Amino acid sequence: GAIGLAVVAVPVALGARDVIGRRLLLCSSASVGAGMILAAGYRAAEVLDTPWIGIDAMVPTHGLLNAVGFVVCG
Repeated sequence: GAIGLAVVAVPVALGARDVIGRRLLLCSSASVGAGMILAAGYRAAEVLDTPWIGIDAMVPTHGLLNAVGFVVCG
């Protein structure tokens, strides 16, 4: 759902007349996309039993991307 929202927000951002608003919406979309990629990478690493990213690194990074990037910028 979050990735879908990020994808839908990109055309809205590109259509914004305000430059600052456009940049903030694009930052918001990129942040939620990056956060979801981290979460998916963590899960894939767990399933494949490979040390890509641990929970101790994923949680704060994922949380920061979603809280600051997605919520504040969006």
